[in-house]
Amino acid sequence: MERKIIEKAKNINLMSYIELVLGLVPQRRVSGGTFYFSPFRQESEASLHVSLLNGIWQWYDHGSANRDGGDTVKFVLKLRQCSFKEAVDDLLRFDGSSCENEQTQPVNRSKIDTSRNKMKKIFWARKFYSRLPNNNERLIRRYFTERRLRFYPELGCKVYVHFKDQLSYVTFPLPNPEKLRGLELREICGLDKEIGLTEERKNRKNYGTKTLWVFKRDTSRILVAESILDALAGEVILNDYNISLAALNGVGQVSQLNPLIQSMKPQKIVFAPDRDMPGRETELIAKEIFKRNNVEYEVLETKEKDLFRALHLGKGVNNAYDSKSQTEYLKECS
Repeated sequence: MERKIIEKAKNINLMSYIELVLGLVPQRRVSGGTFYFSPFRQESEASLHVSLLNGIWQWYDHGSANRDGGDTVKFVLKLRQCSFKEAVDDLLRFDGSSCENEQTQPVNRSKIDTSRNKMKKIFWARKFYSRLPNNNERLIRRYFTERRLRFYPELGCKVYVHFKDQLSYVTFPLPNPEKLRGLELREICGLDKEIGLTEERKNRKNYGTKTLWVFKRDTSRILVAESILDALAGEVILNDYNISLAALNGVGQVSQLNPLIQSMKPQKIVFAPDRDMPGRETELIAKEIFKRNNVEYEVLETKEKDLFRALHLGKGVNNAYDSKSQTEYLKECS
């Protein structure tokens, strides 16, 4: 591997990588750098220090009294337990800012500004989410059951009452509560409006950064849909409540499937794009990503526009479907 490429990977801003990719929040700032909770073990006292000067990290393992540290590449090597080439490739795929030495190399200011703006949005979303009350489980549970979806407390959903809109929203942390980078807000409305059987359009909002929604279970298999409700409807349609779920939350996020696959390393992906022009275009891009990562995939077709509508409107998709196998359903929808 060329030395120039390796140096470029080493110059990736490690703080941005830690906060944007791992979702870690700074715990303590000192004059020389920042402390984070270590991603290498569970701990109650932040022990990972990243230098502001050159991105060098140091970690003191309180459990074993071992010390470790090094540059950005070594951090990813330890974190991912991968090869040197894989660590470099992982860093080069990251879109964070550069921390190159200003005296020797030019600094891409626009890239740094973009990263800073992204971080501001993420921190704002985390603060917004933390301030939402956590006492509306009954309303949230009803939101899911009225849509014939399973309710999972671990998704971390909360209710947000928007007084200006005079509407209430179910708030989904993205990609999950532990690594929150964005929020998907979906209006709490009737089923007809949710499906699109009325002239009124349901309201949705996105705070923070646009990113995937991920619900990890059996990571050897992932069902990927365009929306969160589609993914949750998909597990009902497939009668598979152990498969991991993911939602793009907009076709523009399809490229994020690449790091998702490399992180979760699934053996198979069931992909369920909407049956419209953007969905078909997204399918073509997704297939290239699946092939590039050598992962088996299957495109789930429905007679309705998406999985959520298929659950409620599709032929043969009803309460009796629970006794059907995945193969029978795919055959019916082909």
